[in-house]
Amino acid sequence: VPVSGGGGASKSSLTPEEIKLKAQELRERARKKKEEEEKRMEREREKERIRIGKELLEAKRIEEENERKRILALRKAEKEEEKRAREKIRQKLEEDKAERRRRLGLPPEDPATTKSSAPVVEEKKSMLPIRPATKVEQMRECLRSLKQNHKDDDAKVKRAFQTLLTYIGNVAKNPNEEKFRKIRLSNQTFQVWNFFTIDLDTC
Repeated sequence: VPVSGGGGASKSSLTPEEIKLKAQELRERARKKKEEEEKRMEREREKERIRIGKELLEAKRIEEENERKRILALRKAEKEEEKRAREKIRQKLEEDKAERRRRLGLPPEDPATTKSSAPVVEEKKSMLPIRPATKVEQMRECLRSLKQNHKDDDAKVKRAFQTLLTYIGNVAKNPNEEKFRKIRLSNQTFQVWNFFTIDLDTC
């Protein structure tokens, strides 16, 4: 009978099938770990893209806001410049008007009369009474007809109008002076009106 040698049984080695399964398990673990790492990195990249996108949107919003403010400031400056230009033109017109009145011997215009009156709500035309023509309107119509009827002699028409303005200016400046409220027909200055006797008789 053979005698067994050694104290205990030796460790059993892995079979080829077990080695194959072990290797497959290690590969599966490595694959899962790699996938998890890739997913983590993809999440980080997505967060970075979102952050950059938000920063770009904010930068665009700030740029558009600054552009809007710049345009508004430019428009405001243009309106103020137009307002100043209109005011200069208005002042120039007022100065020219005052100078013409001074040359014609007319009194300075009362500022209260130049203010526009408050708008009046108009009723239907059919309900408005017919307003008779005032003396001012009659005079305006006479002068218009006079100028139209003698348009071929513009120089005399201008002289006649200038004479009339002188008379009116004297009355306006001296309302209590009786001598300015009457005109002598023999006055040499008034003789220019002889040319328009027919026209004045019709007014």
